Amino acid sequence: MALVSLLYRYTRDLTEKLLSFADRALNRLFTSEYNPIYRSGTIAVALLAIATVTGTLLLFFYRVGAPYESMQGISSNFFLSTLRSIHRYSSDAMLISVGLHGIRMFAQRKSWGPRLLAWISGVVLLVFVLVTGWTGFIMVWDQHAQAIGIAVAQIVDSTGLMPDRLSLAFSGQQAEPPSSFFFLILFIHVVVPLIMVFGIWIHTSRMARATWFPNRRIFLGLAILLLLGAIIMNASLDRKADLLNAALLYNLNIFYTWWLLSDHLFYAATGFLIFLFLLALVPIIFRPSRSTWSPKSNLDQTKCNGCVQCVIDCPYEAIKMVPRTEGSMRISEFVAEVDQSLCVSCGLCSASCARMTVGPPGRKGSDQFQQGKEIIEHFQALGEDLSNQTIIISCTNQSYTAKTIASFAKDSKQIKLYPVSCMGSLHMGTIGYLAYYFNSLILAACPERNCTNKDAFMLLRERLDGTRLPGLPGRVEASRVKLISVGEGEESKVIDALSNETSMSISSIKSAINSCFWGLILTLCVAFFSSVKHKSGDEQSGVLRLAWRMTGQVEEKCTPITDEQRKTLPLHMQKPEFCERRFLEYKLLVSLDGQRIVERVVKPGGFRNDGPLYVSEEISVPPGKSELLIKFIPIDAVGITAKNLELKQSINIFPGRVSLVHLAADQNSFKLKDN
Repeated sequence: MALVSLLYRYTRDLTEKLLSFADRALNRLFTSEYNPIYRSGTIAVALLAIATVTGTLLLFFYRVGAPYESMQGISSNFFLSTLRSIHRYSSDAMLISVGLHGIRMFAQRKSWGPRLLAWISGVVLLVFVLVTGWTGFIMVWDQHAQAIGIAVAQIVDSTGLMPDRLSLAFSGQQAEPPSSFFFLILFIHVVVPLIMVFGIWIHTSRMARATWFPNRRIFLGLAILLLLGAIIMNASLDRKADLLNAALLYNLNIFYTWWLLSDHLFYAATGFLIFLFLLALVPIIFRPSRSTWSPKSNLDQTKCNGCVQCVIDCPYEAIKMVPRTEGSMRISEFVAEVDQSLCVSCGLCSASCARMTVGPPGRKGSDQFQQGKEIIEHFQALGEDLSNQTIIISCTNQSYTAKTIASFAKDSKQIKLYPVSCMGSLHMGTIGYLAYYFNSLILAACPERNCTNKDAFMLLRERLDGTRLPGLPGRVEASRVKLISVGEGEESKVIDALSNETSMSISSIKSAINSCFWGLILTLCVAFFSSVKHKSGDEQSGVLRLAWRMTGQVEEKCTPITDEQRKTLPLHMQKPEFCERRFLEYKLLVSLDGQRIVERVVKPGGFRNDGPLYVSEEISVPPGKSELLIKFIPIDAVGITAKNLELKQSINIFPGRVSLVHLAADQNSFKLKDN
């Protein structure tokens, strides 16, 4: 248990440091207003919507009977090829956004407790995204699609879970899979995104005011960036898939098909499945010990006036109104009650209660107000004149920002610092009390989409604006309180707020222009890694492929049953003789120009080795004319019914091409299909 706890702290701290570094870098490029990491969840949904719309339009020009030819037609048309590129790049960017969203949720400790459903459903959605991407690539039916199909078939076959071998469908006996295969792939590619909509609803079902899409400016910016990226770098289309042509050189998609880079596909697939399994177990593996849990909210129902503000504000719908059982019914018939199973101890309800009765112990509005009084009394005891000073209330959730602001405040005699765990949980009464004594008060909050506690910035902003209760006390002028969002690397905003020298309109225009420029750079990076040339073998060599399925290789040995033995058997088993079946093993011998290149035992398929015999071999051989000898002989066969097959034939191997050896329809001889 101690080891798990240590691993959790180390992993979490490392993730936080990496995210902090990424935040600082991207905030300098995009500003926190447009930082894509802060909006990775909503951006992923927006990209899913863009991919769905463009994919639906492309369906009108796709034919399951001629998949590659229809893709050629799409690629030859400027409008359709641009649509296809947008579809491809939005899918790639969506996978990146989903990954970043998961990392951020883990770093912000939002993977366990009441957030368990959101985490598990998020892992399932990640699998859906991958399945949608893989089926989309196969629909194209180019060399890349061929490599995916063969690799997936080999991985599935190696598990032994399927009753028949999928790789036989890609052996090359038929020029290409039938139309029914592409219809199935198309069906999966279309239906899975529709299921994802329901999955996203489940993913956000325990959150109040769930936001699925980013704001209009970011959504429109995404669409424009994808359009520009599609025009500048059009999505590639490889040569048509040919099952008798070794897929040795094709454009690999780094985001979805990186596993094709591995020479050991089974181990790569196994490792990835283990990763997904461990990812689903993160809420259990990295669940902190109970001793470190923050206390959850509670309230004194005798002081509750039934205003329902905490019910409205709670981001996780953990507070509900119940009939009053304590206190005077003249105050209200209903009072608030905290559902401990849903509370995440964010403390946002502390700022919702005008009577300061709800919130986590030690963090209620009354506790905050007392702390504020102690601060004022401390400075007054030192004889300081606070009327010409500024107090900065900073959030400690961004460690780098908090340290920078603390260092800045320490160097100034006219600035005092008051750190809090979350700005959104700060009661307006406390803010008003501090602002009354100081000349000005600056709330240096986390950016709206980077709040550790959902909706914290929005709730605070609306309370300051007077559009949400409780608001600032009437004795405090609202102009003396400034709310600014300060992301990692944006600590200069605090200095600008003190000097009042920043022009917000000019700053917004500059940040928008910078965001568009760097957004285009990132889009082009996605486009670049979407199609990377990959060489998977030697183009100068040929391939000898052995692919067949043989059934019925069984020997049966029967012995008569004596009368005494028959009497000991149940009625339904009293037969004249007892027969024992034995499924034969075969030895495969392959020689080329008299040199043995394959020698192995082929066992019957199935968990009990009672299925057909499967052979699936791909052998790299030098080009030219050679003498091929293949023997497929039974091991320890007693009778004469077992088939003994042999092929002796001259074969002409061409570079990059496949020579296929398979069984004839009657399974009594081998056939060679070459070039």
